[in-house]
Parts: sequence; C-alpha cells; structure tokens
Amino acid sequence: MELGMEHTSQFIVEEHHSAEFLGSGDLEVLATPALIAFLEKTCKDSIRPAMEKELTSVGIHIELDHLKASLIGAQIRCTSEVVAQEGKLIRFTVKAESNGSLIAQGKHTRAIVDRERFLAGLNK
Repeated sequence: MELGMEHTSQFIVEEHHSAEFLGSGDLEVLATPALIAFLEKTCKDSIRPAMEKELTSVGIHIELDHLKASLIGAQIRCTSEVVAQEGKLIRFTVKAESNGSLIAQGKHTRAIVDRERFLAGLNK
C-alpha cells in the first residue's frame, strides 16, 4: 500500500445507525458503533483495489475519539490515510466530519488475510 494514500466516503445517518436503535445509548444520534463501521468501511475500500482477488482485510484494532453528536439525516464524511504498513498489517489515521466540523478522529489497523484460509481457520 502506498503511504499517504487517502480515501473519502460519504454516509447519511439513518435511524438504524442511531444509538437508540443499536442499544449503545438512549438517543436518536449517530451511535459510536455505527461511526466505527463507517470508518472501517472507508479504510477497507481504500486498500481493496490494491489487493489480489483472493485477499481481503479484517479490522483488528480501533482507537477513536467520538467528539460530537450527529442527528439522523446528517451527512458524514469519513477520511482514511495509510500511515504505515508492517508486513500484513496496515495502519490508518481516520477522521469523520459533518457540516464542516470534526466529529471523530482516531487510528485503525487492518490485517490482510487470504479469504479461504481465514474462513477455514474459523471452522477448526
């Protein structure tokens, strides 16, 4: 993977992304677990084109500061940047913005795995 490679994704907060719906809170705002999924998808999508078909990546670590709440209907812009590759591990910095404000920032690590071997290992 190319160091410094950035990728941006856009998401709209829907009811099934809310803390109330997911059970992580009692309010109809973007749940941290849903925000993490948005950021992981952004990272996954950024490196997918550079991988061979039989490979994929799995998230193995996330460190996130969720700084500001977002209402249902808000547009979320997620950005990832590849900051390191150590063998099969790829490290990213991530951030999420809404209406020009930073709502989250952190770090994410993904491991590159062979799809079939990974799934076969789960059945042992």
